[in-house]
Amino acid sequence: MGKKQTVTFDSSRCKISLTTAKARLKFTIEKTSDKNYDKLKDVIKLLEKEKFDLAFIKTQNIMVNNYHLKGMYELDDHIEHLREELPTISKNSEMASSILPHMCAIVWASRNSSLLPDLITVSQQLSAKYGPEKFEDFLKLSYPSEKFKSYFTTSAFPDKFVWKYLLTIAEDHRCPIPTIPSEEEEYTFPTLESVIPGVYYPTEDDQALLEDIRKMQEMDKFK
Repeated sequence: MGKKQTVTFDSSRCKISLTTAKARLKFTIEKTSDKNYDKLKDVIKLLEKEKFDLAFIKTQNIMVNNYHLKGMYELDDHIEHLREELPTISKNSEMASSILPHMCAIVWASRNSSLLPDLITVSQQLSAKYGPEKFEDFLKLSYPSEKFKSYFTTSAFPDKFVWKYLLTIAEDHRCPIPTIPSEEEEYTFPTLESVIPGVYYPTEDDQALLEDIRKMQEMDKFK
């Protein structure tokens, strides 16, 4: 059997991987935004035809994609900050505290999302820089927030949130207004797959969630 190749820290290789990841992320953001814009037009048409159940499904999909987009924008910031810190990383044997949040977010993404394979190389490079054991210790000190992780793991929203957002779309575009089922009324509409058990799930108590989605609407061409 051949010997396992030892990875040594290479600032240039790390920078190339971060730059490539940033380019991939930009493409994915633009593609997802365009798809959501098309989905919004579909929702409006369905509302005009009063096909509220189908509009509900597409609205759920838009909300999930918008939530993923929010995570992508935040990850893009982490990538950019770490890229700017590479000269500091190269010169110092100890890690600056300012680097930790960005490094941890990037490493988490490399291990839990297939979105950017280039981040695996970045993770390996950082592990080589600080040593595997010390590197893992760093990750325990400043792991990404549950909110950040939820951007990539959430696969559905509570029905009430979807109805509220669908109602907003209908009002903004002067479409027929769907009747939101009451709390007592039992109803069954087809939805996307259930939330993965064991991961953070945004609840109705998350007051900022709907506002976050509205902001994403403005950022991604939703008028």
